[in-house]
Amino acid sequence: MATEKTHVYIYQSIDAYRRGRFHPPPWSGGLLQTAGGTKTVVVFEPVDTGVVAHELTHLYFHSYFDEKSASPPPWLDEGLAVMMQEQALSLLDPRLKGPVLGSTAPLAAFLKSRPGQDAPAAWVNGWYRQAESLAWFLKRGRIEASFPEFCGRLRDGEDVETSLRDVYGDQDLAAFEAGWQRWRPTKAPGMLKGFGDR
Repeated sequence: MATEKTHVYIYQSIDAYRRGRFHPPPWSGGLLQTAGGTKTVVVFEPVDTGVVAHELTHLYFHSYFDEKSASPPPWLDEGLAVMMQEQALSLLDPRLKGPVLGSTAPLAAFLKSRPGQDAPAAWVNGWYRQAESLAWFLKRGRIEASFPEFCGRLRDGEDVETSLRDVYGDQDLAAFEAGWQRWRPTKAPGMLKGFGDR
């Protein structure tokens, strides 16, 4: 990070941001773009502290993975960014179990998904909340010191299921999902209805 330049664009309004050169999805509140080795953080006025925390988390996390010419899985990248965004906004106690989340997408399908430009905002919101919940579980719901090892294995090209088994001791993805489902709060109404049908 000390030797890399990061370009920061702050548009004067959300409309200017949406019409700008980066072509964000309609649901976007800010973005990190990594094109041609250049990292660019893009936000708009009034600058939102949570969005800045979110995008800076992407910046640092991507720099970590760039050391091995790898990319973080989208669900972990976004989950960690939303987790840090929530902490920046509300100073959540890190011992909390994470966000309240209603019904969720099956994990095998979720890990292969990513919101697209044309995804409905409600679906995108549910996807980000599930990613945040998974990041909370990996980082704070278990032994926190294991999280860097898990990320390091992903960065080195190991698949998610093998990394979960070797670092956290989950026999398979189903065992990890069962542990996460027992751990997470479930008081909110369903947020990902129809996810599997998409």
